[in-house]
Parts: sequence; structure tokens; C-alpha cells
Amino acid sequence: MKSSPLKLMAFTGAVALGFAGAKTVTAQTVVATLITSSAITTTDGTDMDFGTWLIQLDGTDTATFTMNDTGAFSVVAGGTATTSGNSQVVNITPGAQRGTVLVQTPAPAVLQMTRGANVAFTDSALTLTSVTYATATESSATLATTGTVPVTVTTAATDETVSFGGVITVGTAQPSDATHTASFDVTFAY
Repeated sequence: MKSSPLKLMAFTGAVALGFAGAKTVTAQTVVATLITSSAITTTDGTDMDFGTWLIQLDGTDTATFTMNDTGAFSVVAGGTATTSGNSQVVNITPGAQRGTVLVQTPAPAVLQMTRGANVAFTDSALTLTSVTYATATESSATLATTGTVPVTVTTAATDETVSFGGVITVGTAQPSDATHTASFDVTFAY
């Protein structure tokens, strides 16, 4: 049998085409991932501590305890009652510690802080009448009930201190001897 070069070339081409058609195809999935984190973390710092006081009010006299957000403290006893003339407000144990909350974000940001409603003192003779706040960036300002104010976090992943002060008014009723507490919540959002 005589081999023809044309036949050999045709056979070789057919074999090559056959192998090319039988090639195995595999697929691989490529995944694109982007992780986002707008995490705002908060930590309780200190509670507002107004101290321990002897409070005896005569008739319609009142007392106002004011602590600003730097911790400065003052007391004013006022009124005109003269029935026995023995109203007094005497400090027994100094407090004068401002309240603080620490807030942190993954990157510098201006957050919106919203104050919730007061949880009032159980003794109706006492009222938390106003609250102030300040940060390293924001100057002292009033923080109204359910009000929203800016809080600037200046450094990523570092606690920013938000300081709080307030005013407690003692009305004409005599408060009972007890530890009196009132509170409010603050929330943070972008």
C-alpha cells in the first residue's frame, strides 16, 4: 500500500481538529468583596455626681444645683419664706463630677447625637430642668429634650469624650432622704 502525502495531511488535520473539539472547559468563579463598617461604639464614662447635701427649705424657698459640662458647680438657694427662717443648703460630700460618654468611629466623622426624654426623679420635689453638652470641638451648648446636635469625632478608632452638665431644681417641697436619680439616653448616628 502506497501512502499519499495528501491523505496523510488530511488525516493529521482531522485528528488535530478532533482533539481541539474535545478540549475540556472548566469554570472558576471570581468573587468581588467589599466590607463596609460604619460602626459607632459608645461607652459609659462617668455619671453626673452632684454630691450629698443637707436640704431644708422653709415655705416656698427653692434651691438650684448647676453643674456645667466642665465640672464647675454652683448652688443657689432662693426664696422669700420667713415663717421660720431656717432654709439651708449645706454640702456634706462634694461631687461636682460631670457626666461623660465616650464615642468612637472607624474614621473621623461628624455624628448627630439625639437626646431622649428624661426618666424623672421619683421624688417630685426634684427636677432635672436642663442639660448641656460639649466636646473637644463643640463648645458648651444646651441639649434639649429629644434635640439633635452635632458631635465631631476627630480621630479614627479613638474615643471622643462627650461631656454633660445639668441643672437640678429643688422645688418648694422637701425631698426625702435618699439617693435620687434621673437619667436620659443619647443616641449617635451619621
